[in-house]
Amino acid sequence: MLLALPAVFLLLRAAHAQTEPHREIFIPYLPRYDTPATPVPTAAQSERVYGLLGALVQPPGRRYTTYLATADGPLYGLVGESAELEREIVALARSDNPTVKVWGELRRIPGTELSIVVSGILPTEPPALGGAASPVVVVKFGLVNVYAGPDSRAARVGAVTLNQVCDIVGRNRTMTWWEVSCSRGVRGWIDARLVTAQGNVLNVPIVDWSEPPPPTPTPRPQPAATATPTPSADRAWRAEFFANPRLAGDPVAARDVTAVDFNWGTGSPGPNVPADYFSARFQRRMLFAPGFYRITAEADDGIRVWLDNQLIIDEWRYTANAVFSVGRVLNGLHTVRVEYYEGTGEARVRVAFAASNESAVWDAVYYQGTTASGRQVLTRREPRAQNPLDYNWSYSSPAPELLGTDYWSARWTGTFYFEAGNYVFRAFADDGVRVYLDGLLVIDAWRDGYKEVSNRYLGVGEGNRTVMVEYYDRTGPALVKLWWVRESAYSGMR
Repeated sequence: MLLALPAVFLLLRAAHAQTEPHREIFIPYLPRYDTPATPVPTAAQSERVYGLLGALVQPPGRRYTTYLATADGPLYGLVGESAELEREIVALARSDNPTVKVWGELRRIPGTELSIVVSGILPTEPPALGGAASPVVVVKFGLVNVYAGPDSRAARVGAVTLNQVCDIVGRNRTMTWWEVSCSRGVRGWIDARLVTAQGNVLNVPIVDWSEPPPPTPTPRPQPAATATPTPSADRAWRAEFFANPRLAGDPVAARDVTAVDFNWGTGSPGPNVPADYFSARFQRRMLFAPGFYRITAEADDGIRVWLDNQLIIDEWRYTANAVFSVGRVLNGLHTVRVEYYEGTGEARVRVAFAASNESAVWDAVYYQGTTASGRQVLTRREPRAQNPLDYNWSYSSPAPELLGTDYWSARWTGTFYFEAGNYVFRAFADDGVRVYLDGLLVIDAWRDGYKEVSNRYLGVGEGNRTVMVEYYDRTGPALVKLWWVRESAYSGMR
């Protein structure tokens, strides 16, 4: 007999990343091989799962020990990709709160049960149930901003995640923005295009919002003028450690460290810090010479990096020695904050800032608006990353003071040497991306939301080729990554 979900909370199923179909494009003035190359492998029977929300149950007499039960009914058999993860799944299923989010690979094999090979699992709080008639919104995208008012130019007061449920407490007259109340004290306005409204929204009160005027300062006696000290860089990082994975409460240990570069293995940072389920915060003011910098973060498990209170790396999830990087043009004094948490197993964190020593290969042009056209707000030369193009601005942009943080676009153009052969092009983006090779469209994913797309070229001739990438960010996180591989060296896609 299947175990029913606990009736005290509502569970929502996370949407799975969609796999783009592959298309073959033939370049008319280059030779085509008579025998087509082996097709690019497709995940016809599997797809990736990102933060699928559900409750862990252990129904007797079933094939798998533990299942994930979601709100819409399906049961997914769970298999840890390691013995350590398998033990963690069983332990969470037997805990007082079996509500979790799951990352991994969903496998659909005809004639068998749905199963997920779990690469990460994180306990989470069950959302509270609202009244049956209470209208709610369900978030449609991975990360969506919540603003102080019904305008994306208003101050950002928080964010919500895919399939999160929030109560609707108000609306504007045109129903293009909802005022919502979410878990953990997040309350504000959200763009109606980014959520699905459920329930009777006609009775939601209309809120006439206008940005409050700044308070009138109280006159104070002016002291004699004194020289304002120039802020200086810190000699070390201030490190604080917490006995929980949420940076909650007071730190149980604090000290100055010269670098954020630690490998505690299965141990602990100190006697008052547990070996598992702890967190840490590192902060420092740093002085940068003018230039383009690559910021690299390595973590096992979750990590966030902030630059002047702008979130530039947001990977607050289970990882296994994963490496993340972003590029920034920096100059002068900046405040850097690193937040880290450890789940179970190995504990490691490292953050480094390195001035790029590679020559600039991209001509970058940035625009306001989402059309990658019009008035050029910013132009500059930019170097390549480990992948030819690899940026993750999180909730910011390459130049917030010029572009803002939403509704901007960019175009990168570069020349690269190609050996003769067939090539696989792949791009990750949030939101839209287009890729051209010598003016011919390779990838066309000009639409909102996160996506992983790929395409295949046959018969690229040897020589220098022009690669152009167009990208836009509407709202929420901003990232774009592009790389290509010659098929003779192809060994599968991650």
